[in-house]
Amino acid sequence: MPRKRLVVVNVTLQGPEWDFDEKVSFAGRDFRLIRLGTSGDMDAAEKLVWQWSLKADAIAVTGVREAQATGVFKGDPHEVRQVLETTARVPVRDGSMLADVLQEWAVRHVQAEMPGYFNNARTVVLSGKNYERTIRVLREFTANIDFVDPALRTDVPVVLNTNPVVAKAAEVGMWSWRLTPSIFKDHTHGPVEWVSDKLAHRAARDADVIVGSYAELIRFGLEDLAGKTVITNAISDGRLTELGSRGVDLVIDATPRPFRFMVVTAMPEAMAAAMHTEERELTTDDLLGTHPNRGPGAPVASSQRGQTQEPVRLCHPPAEHPVLQQRRGLGHHRQTSGGWGDVVEKAMAYIPPFIYSHVTGIESPTGAEAEGWLISVGGTPKEMLAHSPEFTYSRLLDAAELARKLGAQVMGLGAFTKVVGDAGVTVAKRAPSR
Repeated sequence: MPRKRLVVVNVTLQGPEWDFDEKVSFAGRDFRLIRLGTSGDMDAAEKLVWQWSLKADAIAVTGVREAQATGVFKGDPHEVRQVLETTARVPVRDGSMLADVLQEWAVRHVQAEMPGYFNNARTVVLSGKNYERTIRVLREFTANIDFVDPALRTDVPVVLNTNPVVAKAAEVGMWSWRLTPSIFKDHTHGPVEWVSDKLAHRAARDADVIVGSYAELIRFGLEDLAGKTVITNAISDGRLTELGSRGVDLVIDATPRPFRFMVVTAMPEAMAAAMHTEERELTTDDLLGTHPNRGPGAPVASSQRGQTQEPVRLCHPPAEHPVLQQRRGLGHHRQTSGGWGDVVEKAMAYIPPFIYSHVTGIESPTGAEAEGWLISVGGTPKEMLAHSPEFTYSRLLDAAELARKLGAQVMGLGAFTKVVGDAGVTVAKRAPSR
């Protein structure tokens, strides 16, 4: 007797323009896959889950944050939990388990294929909630990660998931926040979100990597994507063409593409749940056992950035300090006041490193582009020799930290900074590696 065709339904808070009803084969089983968009209507989504629980083998519930990004849903994203808990008759999945694994695979795949690609990369995350695993993996290669959501700017998702005490306290706080009347939330969120949005757009202009869904990319502003790498999900051929037309360097899509039509990650997870007949809980091993035998999250657009680096070169003032040369009053004091210039020269040796110049427009014969910075430490050769090597090391390490925050991937010592002490060996050992 042939096995029945399994029915899996994707109820999404996004619109119905991508709805489908298709018959496919997957992992040795026949499926009927259905997508039903509710355009942000949470009640309609809950009703559909209940109706299809009577005749489907598994259900995927998705799209709440994408619907919020496009403006069709204006409620609390946490309300989707109520939809997920509508029924226990059949498995109801949101795709988070499989998405975690595929996101990690995608980032590590690119880093392995193009070594150093994410090293110290300046990264902006449009929504931390759906990309926590991506953020964790990226932190292995770069500390330059910023968030659009002001609530995530202090690394809330990472901290809460790694500290159970803080997680419990935060959950109590979030419960209180959800009970706060909307009018107070709106008055609190408005100014904070406006400032955070402006800061995020500024960070995105200088970023190497943008992390977010396609809907979030649209809301954030596609004009900020030229020359960047985008880590996202569920990118159709049409969306890929649109991103390419906006100048995106590389698109990293962690969503599997086992069919001729686009499905979100929650669908393969729900399909695996439909095939899972054992009493125990579904595990990531079960999910990976049904995953198509192909490289997940493979890059789908060419890029040159992985073959280039963003350099920083350190410099210092010559014996005739630029400050004294460019400030007529100070120069006059140096000549006539018996030592004011020397005082300034000594003081400059203690100032923090600063950006002397930002160099752009560097292009190799292959077309690869790069940018760089000249960072100055304040001490002249005379002052460097007047102090111990450790004094200069500390200034160079401060400069290395500044370079890291700028997104530099390599730093060179220029002029007298490469002579002091052991010619950069100690600085190379102590400098931040990412």
